[in-house]
Amino acid sequence: MSTTTSSLWRRMRFAVAVVVVALGTATASYGARSRQPDVDPKTGPKMNKAVELLNAEKYAEAREILESLLGKMLSPYERARLENILASVAQAQGKYGEARAHLQKAIDSGGLNDEEVLQNRYQFAQMFMAEEKWKEGAAAINAWIAAGAKPNASAYYLLAIAYYQTKSYDLAIPQIQKAIEMSEKPPETWYALLVSLRFERSEFMAAIPTLKKLVEIAPTKKLYWMHLSNIYAQAEKYQEAMVPLQLAYYMGLLTEESEYRRLVDLTLQNGIPLRAAQLLTQLINDKKISGDVKDWEKLGNSWVSARDFDAAIAPLTRAASMASDGNLYVRLGEIHIQTEEWAKAVDAFNRAFEKGNLKNRGDTDLLLGICLSNLNKLKDARLAFQRALADEKSKKQAEGWLRYLDTSQGN
Repeated sequence: MSTTTSSLWRRMRFAVAVVVVALGTATASYGARSRQPDVDPKTGPKMNKAVELLNAEKYAEAREILESLLGKMLSPYERARLENILASVAQAQGKYGEARAHLQKAIDSGGLNDEEVLQNRYQFAQMFMAEEKWKEGAAAINAWIAAGAKPNASAYYLLAIAYYQTKSYDLAIPQIQKAIEMSEKPPETWYALLVSLRFERSEFMAAIPTLKKLVEIAPTKKLYWMHLSNIYAQAEKYQEAMVPLQLAYYMGLLTEESEYRRLVDLTLQNGIPLRAAQLLTQLINDKKISGDVKDWEKLGNSWVSARDFDAAIAPLTRAASMASDGNLYVRLGEIHIQTEEWAKAVDAFNRAFEKGNLKNRGDTDLLLGICLSNLNKLKDARLAFQRALADEKSKKQAEGWLRYLDTSQGN
């Protein structure tokens, strides 16, 4: 994973928050029964009152009523209903272990039909998820499925979350894929989870179809555009990498200097120096980019690549004045040579010597000598060529120029 992709990926990783579906009231939970078993006339009203208090978030009062019934002689159905309501109270108070215990007692009571048992087992799994006991949660969902449940898309998503949290990424991927396939309109977070899983497995190219779906669903989310761009760039598909970043720029999503610079670099990599120069000029003028020495140098070089030497002079002059050494003045002198502005080239090379720390002083002396020769300042040119003799890289050419001067002056 590249540094850029890794950085973005760290930002994309999310702590998965599992929202436990609130347990329903007794009537709602058992609506599947074709016929409700009879409830003792004294017991029923107390349970109903406890449900009212639960819905009003008066948990202590609800619990007091329910616990007063625990020692009573209750039918299996009454016992199951009592335990399920107690589970709801415990769950509402965040006491998930206690809630699971009550759900299990409801199952053990024998008062639930098959569908209700499955409902309890699913809620059992949800409790584990709420406690971030991911391994136990996954096992509970699998047990629920093995018992004959028919999972919906949300159940598969929940199972994918559990596997994701236990780093069982290979197991999580098919679950989230099932969830997405089964859902008529999958939420953005489901697609984001699939992308996260692909990233965890370094399956970056495989994440592209899902990322394309995400930019359709949430076109204003910069992160998805950045991921698309960086994955393509990592695969050295620079044209494909430029497009999402360019679209993000046009939509006003880019905010960081590094993002703007990345777009300029990709434009250059795609062989469009004129567009890159125009873009970088606009970014500097709009103060989207601060305009450091590298920015001005890149702008100058972009104009050079676009064969607009006149436009390159100003940014390169600015870059050279900001640089800590004289090498950019050498570059500036070379451009003046391209336009045969010999005096300006001489000035640039002299400034280069003044700043010093040149990468290749011999070549610079050689270029200076050539410019001076074209200005017919032959004495100064000879001195420059003689200095160039000290550098092995420029020695041969310097000797040639000195012979030329000797010949032209009749020596």
